[in-house]
Amino acid sequence: ASMAAVHAKEEVEYLDPGRVGKTFRVHWKVVDTYEKRGRPYQVKEALIVDEDGVEILRRRTTDTYIAGGG
Repeated sequence: ASMAAVHAKEEVEYLDPGRVGKTFRVHWKVVDTYEKRGRPYQVKEALIVDEDGVEILRRRTTDTYIAGGG
């Protein structure tokens, strides 16, 4: 059986302006998993940092998964 991710929630925090010409790194990690109303949920966080280590943006997304994604 296939599964499909359904976007449930998103939070974005803009911490500092990204500068043209800089190199950026994106670090993703799973920060939480839980079940609600019989469905599994996963919370992921992305942190974008420039080449000097300045945090530019933090993003948290929550997805749930359903059967039959194709």
